[in-house]
Amino acid sequence: MNSRNSVTFAVLLFALCSVACPSYGQSSTSNFGLHDGDHVTFYGDSITDQRQYTEDVEEYVLTRYPTWKVSFHNAGVGGDKVSGGGAGPIDLRLDRDVFAWHPDVITIMLGMNDFYYRADQPGIYSTYVEGYRHIIESIQKNIPNVRVTLIQPSPYDDITRAPSSGGNNKVLLKYGMFVAQLAQERGTQVSDFNAPLTDVLKTFKEQSPDLAQQVIPDRVHPQQGGHWVMAENLLKTWNAPALVTSVVIDAGAKPSADSTNAEVTGLDRAKGKITTRVSWMQADKALPLPFPNPDVDPVLALVLKYSDIILALDQETLQIRDLTSGVYDLLIGRGRDNHH
Repeated sequence: MNSRNSVTFAVLLFALCSVACPSYGQSSTSNFGLHDGDHVTFYGDSITDQRQYTEDVEEYVLTRYPTWKVSFHNAGVGGDKVSGGGAGPIDLRLDRDVFAWHPDVITIMLGMNDFYYRADQPGIYSTYVEGYRHIIESIQKNIPNVRVTLIQPSPYDDITRAPSSGGNNKVLLKYGMFVAQLAQERGTQVSDFNAPLTDVLKTFKEQSPDLAQQVIPDRVHPQQGGHWVMAENLLKTWNAPALVTSVVIDAGAKPSADSTNAEVTGLDRAKGKITTRVSWMQADKALPLPFPNPDVDPVLALVLKYSDIILALDQETLQIRDLTSGVYDLLIGRGRDNHH
């Protein structure tokens, strides 16, 4: 990685960094909605059963808190409604797929199947309302200390294609408003998967129309880029820290380092006739999210470009202070004789 500034004289800045995940804790965890030792259950229909936004959340926890022991259980079943579905009626589903796992945290996302892809109908809506109330009341009765996050349903894509005749996403927005109201009534958290993903669809339609329909290819089930938008919003709801690591190096005559979530050792400043070399070893206590190269998943790459996922969840920063103007090379490697 190179950084070039206007030249008055040449200075070489040489940084030797090794990345590791030592077995010690991390700061800024007190407000995060998940805790070390938690058991998390994701409950929902086929969108949850895709195991993508759920595994994105798991990936965040594994990379940001590598020493934590958090277990994740996916209880999504294709076709499910608030009444249950092919895997059994709702009370059986809750007993077998939720209560038996003794979760500390539960997320619930239902609604895509509950409106039957029709225009808003009072009878269908009331069934959704009554069924959802039954679910949350049953959960809070059987696991009174569980931390619940209700999820406003993800969108039906009425943006990148001609709107559905029944205004399907308008119906889902109505269902989402009820979910938010229920969360307030029952003292749970609520996370909106509809609005942020709809915003991405609008941006893609304008900026990348050739890829816009690939965000939600069948108008219902998002692909990986769309799932990361949903995962980001759930993590934001849980106050997930944005910071991976932060290191500030004072490269003055008496060099010093200040770090967050990283350990800096071996800091040295060697001044030569032409160049000055500042080197250190850096052991990080967390890792950034391992997003693939853009050519592997171009839709995800554009989602990362058009959204604030990196800013909100993946900040790994390095600052070098007290440098005179000149040309600087930042070289990162695993040892003094093995760098690039």
